[in-house]
Amino acid sequence: MASNYKFSNEEMAAIKAARRETKDKRADARLKALELRAEGMELSEVSQATGFHAAYVSQLVAKYRDHGLEAISGNSFTSFLKLSFT
Repeated sequence: MASNYKFSNEEMAAIKAARRETKDKRADARLKALELRAEGMELSEVSQATGFHAAYVSQLVAKYRDHGLEAISGNSFTSFLKLSFT
């Protein structure tokens, strides 16, 4: 497992808490992908479990690393995508 995919216990707890608290199904799906990757699953395994493309899962992890949990769990996620591709 590459070092940029290692998550601390605090990060894991925060991801799980965010999943419990969110009512947004799309945010929950993104958080689930992040959680599975944090637990050490390979990109292909996370992709199969969530239905997301492996490259998208990798982008989620990168966004989390660069911008924190709010970038994945909040409604601002679409804004990040718009800003990233313009």
